Amino acid sequence: MADSKSKKVHPLVQAFVIFHLLMVFIFSIPTRTDEQKVAIAQGTAPIHIASLYHLERLVRDPKLPTGLYMLSTGLWQSWDMFAPDPSKVDIWRDSIVTFQDGTETIHPYPRMKTLPIAEKYLFERFRKYNERLNNDSYGWKWRHTSYRVAYEAWKDPANPPTRVQLRRHWLPIQPPPNLTPMEYKSFVHWEEVIQLEELRRFKER
Repeated sequence: MADSKSKKVHPLVQAFVIFHLLMVFIFSIPTRTDEQKVAIAQGTAPIHIASLYHLERLVRDPKLPTGLYMLSTGLWQSWDMFAPDPSKVDIWRDSIVTFQDGTETIHPYPRMKTLPIAEKYLFERFRKYNERLNNDSYGWKWRHTSYRVAYEAWKDPANPPTRVQLRRHWLPIQPPPNLTPMEYKSFVHWEEVIQLEELRRFKER
């Protein structure tokens, strides 16, 4: 049997794969804390902290070719929910839907801790979307989300939704030995008047 010749990968392809893996690895390094950034600006930070800061800039600054590569291709990711300064607030959401006849209903948003194990795998992606919805810089998503909620809540063709209110519930987590209060604070952060014709077009998509 003749020996099969192994195909060699072009050096440029090898270089690109190594570059890509390196950029993803650097982006996955947790960002510097505010205290570390102050120390870096003052020139008092240890050399390894300052080096990590400059590596961050390499992959996060859209003015740099490497940063533009990561951000424009959607390869960026954020680990700040784990380290070095994870969120200290438990936030969940739901929506108040008002119908044409004046009745109201509470439309739930998938919460991982209340779902069966099988459904956790199906709806885990909503956790990230929920994180984005809680950020005011993503306010452009609120209107689309309101129409999605109206679409899901519309069960009676003769009684369409006329208003959707997006509501946040949050609970500040206290560090030990302090006890965390059990009552969530709540407020409506967005209200959308639903246009029936637009909702019908949404329903037909």
